[in-house]
Amino acid sequence: MNLFRSADIKKLFLIGTSIISAKSVLLLIAYFFDELTYNRFNQAYYTASLLMLFGGLGFNIAITRISLRKIFLVAAVIVNIIAAFAILNIFVESINTTAETLSLMIYSIFAVLGSIYVFQLLFSGSYFRFVTLTLTYSFLHLLIIPMINIYDVNLYILLPLISATWFFIGLPFYLKSSKSGSESLFNFYKIGFSAFIINSSIPLALVLDKFIVNRFFDIEIANAYTFAWGLTAPLFYIGNIVEKLLYSEKKGDDYHLLKKGFFINIPLVVLYSLLALSMVNLFPSLLPGSVNASQFLIIFPLMISGYTAYVIFHFPVNAYLFKVAETEKHKLVAFSFLIVTAVIFICCFVALNTIVVINFKSLLVMIWFYIFTLLIVKSYLLFKEDLGIGMQVSPVKK
Repeated sequence: MNLFRSADIKKLFLIGTSIISAKSVLLLIAYFFDELTYNRFNQAYYTASLLMLFGGLGFNIAITRISLRKIFLVAAVIVNIIAAFAILNIFVESINTTAETLSLMIYSIFAVLGSIYVFQLLFSGSYFRFVTLTLTYSFLHLLIIPMINIYDVNLYILLPLISATWFFIGLPFYLKSSKSGSESLFNFYKIGFSAFIINSSIPLALVLDKFIVNRFFDIEIANAYTFAWGLTAPLFYIGNIVEKLLYSEKKGDDYHLLKKGFFINIPLVVLYSLLALSMVNLFPSLLPGSVNASQFLIIFPLMISGYTAYVIFHFPVNAYLFKVAETEKHKLVAFSFLIVTAVIFICCFVALNTIVVINFKSLLVMIWFYIFTLLIVKSYLLFKEDLGIGMQVSPVKK
């Protein structure tokens, strides 16, 4: 029996293409901006990404489970983003002017609301609308390049206009696909927060390091590090596709799912890593002018090697968690992630304020320590019974 029908393959291809297109814009921008403009864009983009991460707070999952009045959803997103920015300012003083802050908050509010409803379209089976709106999102962000290079428009004017335009383009579809309900906001937050802890713990680290790099590192290192991430990120797209393939498997031998995941994931991930490393070493002239080639060639091999090891294990194990494990395991993993995240982030905050010199290597080590710790905790909670870990050893029969 075929694993997929042709229609399923088409849907997967379209969804994957649309998602990748949104991220590819970040790579293209490096080729059209000078060093300073590229760095300023990254500062704004990754600050907004942090706000969006906390602004959404797992609401894209919650809205597929319970119905909430739209006005309550809008209010919740606005409160989340204001709170996130306030907390961010506690740790980082005066990260933006008042006008820039307002711009990033408006951008984040519309982007979060749009992403919540776009995910709902996908969840309800409206693949074409999801793909169309995601490609529209990519195209609107692509317009940043000519608007700045040709017309010299301020980035902080463009960003809120882009997200607001995208949201209102999709609004007729959102109104048709979603219904206002009478569920309490507390229940909505409860479901969303659990999804946020499991699904956003890793993205939080992957956004936070770019925020730190672009705010506090030398511009040459910051640009090289950010572009290196742009070439490393496809590893996660590959892993995501493999994870979705595993979700389509019929239930049967649980460990067959895990083995199949590793069997597909390992060669694809390793192949991409080797190709990417070969290309940048053989053809360094392909690197954009906004990126220092010597710095990039130091950072990129280290970065992609560490993330290759992580992606190999993360996505098959994650598929096993959501495909096979019972709901109680999900709750246990979410609670454990919350504890680990709190402890590690406190330790990292202390380290960042006590270490005299912090460079990209120590930052990568902190990020890797965090994500690999979460991976180990998740794997332990999933497989400890099967491996007999923590169980009492039976006495030897005489």
